[in-house]
Amino acid sequence: MLDLEVVPERSLGNEQWEFTLGMPLAQAVAILQKHCGIIKNVQVLYSDQSPLSHDLILNLTRTACHILLSGSSCATCGFSWTPCQC
Repeated sequence: MLDLEVVPERSLGNEQWEFTLGMPLAQAVAILQKHCGIIKNVQVLYSDQSPLSHDLILNLTRTACHILLSGSSCATCGFSWTPCQC
């Protein structure tokens, strides 16, 4: 079982890793890959028809945690999962 600390409006994690608000999708996936021995059974839920225009959910099935990655648009660079730095 994972022991997680929730910091409202900031992060979810523990001493070894942390998901923060606004983190890039690639960084979240890297955490999941690096700690696959601890964070097990992850489901990625997305829209088959339009995956880039809908939210993506990382479902940590053993902990009942759902991490929602909300897509947003940027007029300069197009689609971004996090607030754009353009």
